[in-house]
Amino acid sequence: MSRLDMELCPRFEKAVDLLSKRWTTLIVYKLLAGPQRFARIEDSLPGLSGKMLAERLKELEAEGVVLRTVYPEMPVRIEYSLTDKGRALEPIVSEIARWSQDWLPASSPDPAESDPAASGRQPVPAARARTAGTARPGDRTVRKGPSSASTTTWRTALFARLSHGTAAPVHTSGRENKRTLKEESRWTLCSAGSSATGYPR
Repeated sequence: MSRLDMELCPRFEKAVDLLSKRWTTLIVYKLLAGPQRFARIEDSLPGLSGKMLAERLKELEAEGVVLRTVYPEMPVRIEYSLTDKGRALEPIVSEIARWSQDWLPASSPDPAESDPAASGRQPVPAARARTAGTARPGDRTVRKGPSSASTTTWRTALFARLSHGTAAPVHTSGRENKRTLKEESRWTLCSAGSSATGYPR
C-alpha cells in the first residue's frame, strides 16, 4: 500500500465520526429490518433513552440516512426507515456483526450500565440511591412523637390511678411527661369539684 493510500480521506473521517457515535450503528442495524415506529426502536435497544434516540434520529435524518414519514391518521403515526443511502450501509453492518461473532467474547459489559451518560439518562443522586437501613455517619435522624398506642396506654394508667385516689405520676419521658403532668393536674382539679362535671371523684 502506497503512502498516498494511507492518508486519511475527509469523507472517510466523516463517515467514521458519524457511525462511531454511541447508538448510531445499532439504530441503523434495527432499521435494516424495515420501517419502525419510535417506541419500537426504543424498546428494542435496552439502555437507550428516548431523548438520546430522538437526537440520533435527527442526526441521521439530517445526513440523509434515515427518512421520517408522518401518516395523517388519528392518532398521527410516525415511522422511521432507511433511505437508499442508509441501506447502502447493510454490507458494512453485516461485516461488523460477523467480525464481532468471530473475535469478541460471548458477553461483554454494557457501557450504558457503567456510564449513565452513555445512554442519555440522568445519573441517580447518591442520596436518592440509598435504601432503607443504610444510614451513613452524619445523616439526620428525624425523631417522631409518641404513637397513638403508647399515648392510650399512659392515659389509661393515669385514669386508673386517679380513680383509685392515687395521684402518683405515670412514668413517662420527654414530651409525654409534660403532657402527663397537665392531664394529671386537670383530672385532680376535676375530681375535687362537682360530680356534674362528669369526671370521677
